[in-house]
Amino acid sequence: MGAWGYGNLENDTVLDWVEELLESEDLSLISESIETVFEDSYLDADTASIAVGALEILAALQSRQGKEEYDE
Repeated sequence: MGAWGYGNLENDTVLDWVEELLESEDLSLISESIETVFEDSYLDADTASIAVGALEILAALQSRQGKEEYDE
């Protein structure tokens, strides 16, 4: 299906990653996913989407989630 919205968690790539995170029973996948962005000189869309999704979840865990201000 790809993406169905503009939100950081509204695409198949990130939701597959979220499922992996839930199955891992460990939060290290969050930091690993963010660190991956800095490892290579080329950043593909999937890696970027996962890193942004990881940041969204990290913010939510700290009760600092963003506010949706866009109208569809």
